[in-house]
Amino acid sequence: MTRRFLIIFGLMLITFSVITPIHAQDDEVEDHLSLLCTPNIEWCEAMTAAFTEETGIDVEFVRLSSGESLARVRAGADDPEFSVWWGGPADAFIAAREEGLLEAYFSPNADVIPEDKKDPDGFWTGIYVGALGFCSNGEILEELGVSSKSVCRVKSIATRKPASSPTSSGERTLSKPRSKR
Repeated sequence: MTRRFLIIFGLMLITFSVITPIHAQDDEVEDHLSLLCTPNIEWCEAMTAAFTEETGIDVEFVRLSSGESLARVRAGADDPEFSVWWGGPADAFIAAREEGLLEAYFSPNADVIPEDKKDPDGFWTGIYVGALGFCSNGEILEELGVSSKSVCRVKSIATRKPASSPTSSGERTLSKPRSKR
């Protein structure tokens, strides 16, 4: 294993408690948590099982993509249904913070997270760095006369506008530029 992988894996392990609380309905302490979880289902299951085993607190979770999570938090702004929102790209947490949908929380593990991977006011803290993939449609590239190895350097591709799916976490598609009429 490479040293970089071990460092990233270590950060992931020690940051299980790095979370973003959603506005609580009141100051009552609950014996269970309702978790909005955006990583893959296996992470959500393993993390909640480990938390329950360590603390005795039951956790129910809903697994949604980042865009769906933000929409659900927005919809429940007046009557929040989740105690914690965990995982996913920072852009959704930044939007939720700007809309006043989150409470600040400073995890005791936040000190090990680089400053550029967390909100300075405690509204979100990075818990992992994931790889991004790039897929292309070979037929479209062939029509454009572009090889898949040079796709990011070709102006006809680079000028296309990315359009995200509001229900996906970080999914992007390239749309053709609009023709001038």
